Amino acid sequence: MHDVLFTLAQRYPQLYLAPAEGMRDDERYKDFVERGMPSSGMPLGNHFTGSIDDSITIKGTPVGDAEIIFLKNRADFEVFYRIMGCRCAVTKVPVTMGAVTIRGINNWRKIEAHQKNYEESGRGNWLAEFERWTADKENYLDTLIVLTGGGYSGIRAAEAGLDEEPWLEKSRTIREYHEIAHFICGKKYPPQKYPVWDEITADALGLVFAFGFYDRSLARKFLGVSDKSDYYGGRLENYGDSALQSFDELVACASQIINSLPCDLPPHASDARKLALLDEWREFMIESATLRSMDFGKIGKQKISRTPLSH
Repeated sequence: MHDVLFTLAQRYPQLYLAPAEGMRDDERYKDFVERGMPSSGMPLGNHFTGSIDDSITIKGTPVGDAEIIFLKNRADFEVFYRIMGCRCAVTKVPVTMGAVTIRGINNWRKIEAHQKNYEESGRGNWLAEFERWTADKENYLDTLIVLTGGGYSGIRAAEAGLDEEPWLEKSRTIREYHEIAHFICGKKYPPQKYPVWDEITADALGLVFAFGFYDRSLARKFLGVSDKSDYYGGRLENYGDSALQSFDELVACASQIINSLPCDLPPHASDARKLALLDEWREFMIESATLRSMDFGKIGKQKISRTPLSH
């Protein structure tokens, strides 16, 4: 086992528990997540493998630092997601899912650190301070961006027109900035009701950081749509039910957004300029009569749960 998973398990001891039916109601899980008890030196177990390529990085964004976890082994990624994103449930993870943003994670180590500082300062009413300090959830709730390897959105290197290693490198960049887009928009804008829009613009930001421009052909392949609004299978089915009549509208909607999304960048644009596209795209969404008339927000409500989708 390697340092990254050990480090994370010290912070989130529920990682010591293997996903299982009913585990979220187990007293051990409640001790770790709801009561803040440490792991007491228990072994991490064989549900993780670990890799020397695993990493934890901090990426600065306009709305604060984003913590990014890379787990090279797909099996580790899936187990980590089940524990941290699904409360230790045995959940099927889509093969097209290679990244996820998990929000609202209790970090009891932050609470313990604050308690230590508070009591060392000579103040004694910790219970009152606990109520005051935890009233602001930003003080103790974590958000993690978790990535794994493999071709983005299940696309093979040959389909992307690249050799294997360059495509894997590009895929990691796309995943990272796709999730950073969600991280920024989730903090900066009111809650969105437009999952298809959110996913397409997040893909777009990832493509811009990976290639320096918005590759609309690849964007269509990620979702499985053509420029003529045909659907041939891809991630779009995660956002709607193909058995529903309105799925055709969802396909048309996705195709229209990809075709019309503005993306004017100078050569060698800075990272800040690329991130500014998120604001420009939001203005485009607000001002676009065509997109408003499509009511893609209503169509997108058919999608499955927002958190598991990905990339």
